[in-house]
Amino acid sequence: MKNKKIQIYINGKKKNINVNDNLNNILEDFSIKNKLVAIELNEEVVPKSKYKTKRISQNDRIEILELIGGG
Repeated sequence: MKNKKIQIYINGKKKNINVNDNLNNILEDFSIKNKLVAIELNEEVVPKSKYKTKRISQNDRIEILELIGGG
């Protein structure tokens, strides 16, 4: 049986994900799971401790910001 898909926006681009995906799954899809990032869901910063439990819904808007050092 196929998983049900929902449409969301990640960094302004449409993406279809499984209805049960969480923010950790999305980071894995982008191959940035172990990098230093900040995630905003519908204009609210999500604490890293909530990445596995934060529910994602149809048409949510997610911004993933990768933090890099430098000077």
